[in-house]
Amino acid sequence: MRKSFLPFTRPSITEAEVLEVSEALRSGWITSGPRVAAFEKEFSAYVGVPFGIAVTSATAGFHILLQASGIGPGDDVISPSLTWPSPINMVVNVGARPVFADIDRRTFQLDPASVEQVLTPQTKAIIPVHFAGQPCDLDTLLALCERHGLILIEDAAHAIGTEYRGNRIGSGRNPAVFSFHAIKNLTTGEGGFITVSDENYGIVSFPFAFMASIRMPGNVMPAKPPGTTISLSRAGNTT
Repeated sequence: MRKSFLPFTRPSITEAEVLEVSEALRSGWITSGPRVAAFEKEFSAYVGVPFGIAVTSATAGFHILLQASGIGPGDDVISPSLTWPSPINMVVNVGARPVFADIDRRTFQLDPASVEQVLTPQTKAIIPVHFAGQPCDLDTLLALCERHGLILIEDAAHAIGTEYRGNRIGSGRNPAVFSFHAIKNLTTGEGGFITVSDENYGIVSFPFAFMASIRMPGNVMPAKPPGTTISLSRAGNTT
């Protein structure tokens, strides 16, 4: 038996990160502010999308996108059986019903054939997982969604830097959710990120993240949909 504590994760935190956090605290911006806006711009550019928003967790990101997609009571949302509970919890949170499809035992990724088998007239969306940093079969899943009129929300919690057919995960036409939890290869301690390529999707998603306001770099514009404050704190995006 080990005599020393076995940590859940060992993120790389240098004096540069400590200094950044200290500077954020001294600035007075301990919630959303200029550093968050700069981080959103840089991460969106890295992924290759025009729109992105930092949030407190990937869980918050799923909540926002499900709401922005109009998913609610009476809707089914398909997810792989091998996944973390947070997207499933958010499906339940908005009043929809989670439906599990099987994975491909060779790749551990969502099996499109299994998705076809569990489709119902109430199916509204699919949340495939890019499990362990490997991309799922997006082409087949997107074709399936087009045939059945479904929404696809990518669970990219493991997939920062992952590429699919030469493009980074999260840069496609459908929205994606990333995680910056301490066990991920890029961490903010806790945190998440939504990427969207469709301008209309972005405009609808932002109000849910910041108290019914659309938050763009340098300004806040009032918007109609109700929202909750789940944007990433300024001090929380420096590692």
